[in-house]
Amino acid sequence: MNLPKPQLRLSTLLVLMLLIGVMFAWYADHRRQVARQQKLETQTKMQGEQIAILQKQAARQGASAGIFYYWASADQFIASLKQAEDENFLQMAPSFSRADGPAFKAGIEQVIELLGSDVLQEKKRAITAISFMLQANKERMVPFGEAAVARLTPLLRDPDSGVQGETIGVLGRFGPQAKGALPELKKIMLDDKDHWAAFSARSVALIEPSEDIGPRLIELIERKHRGWYTAAVELPQHVSAEVARKVISKRYEAAENDVERNMAVHALNRVGVEKE
Repeated sequence: MNLPKPQLRLSTLLVLMLLIGVMFAWYADHRRQVARQQKLETQTKMQGEQIAILQKQAARQGASAGIFYYWASADQFIASLKQAEDENFLQMAPSFSRADGPAFKAGIEQVIELLGSDVLQEKKRAITAISFMLQANKERMVPFGEAAVARLTPLLRDPDSGVQGETIGVLGRFGPQAKGALPELKKIMLDDKDHWAAFSARSVALIEPSEDIGPRLIELIERKHRGWYTAAVELPQHVSAEVARKVISKRYEAAENDVERNMAVHALNRVGVEKE
């Protein structure tokens, strides 16, 4: 039986209102996802900048292992790392990186143990400390690489997303010494639902340079993965400039808002500074 016209119009209006509601809900969720991704990427960038500042500190302090402006012992460094309100462990890090053999060994072994801590802050600070040591003096970390990688690998599945991301980055800095973590890193890289898929691909390439991650990065960009921006920024290092421009330009054209367009433009600008 046909509905009277007023009822028909009312039904049509209700359907339209429902569709509009669904569209608004989707858009709001999409913006939250973009904001979350930007926040996590900003945190990772800030950590990198923080470590770069510490490296400059170390350079200014000079090469003499006898000069310790902030550091007295491995126990003091660890105690500072554990104290919630104490940020001095960051100031101690440059001096600690140049400590004599026995002192450095004692401190690093304790830092590696703290990777298994149940206290989130201790765990995060331990990752930060190892990340700095790898960048300040990677050669000194070689004897401790196996133990550190063994402790770090389970953190790839840590409940805290920030710990996951920082762990992926640190494993990449270990390079080939972190081959034991490759199976887990590749699982993350190939998981379309994992936020850190693109970041993990980067570490896979650092650990196993022969691994061609270019096709996977392109997939993540074309599928609008949550980490597509990370993939786009990394892409120029793994494919030709021509291919990178084509893929990222296509993503720009498919952008749904100014935020996505700006991210694509920033990634495109990086194509020009990478090796062709």
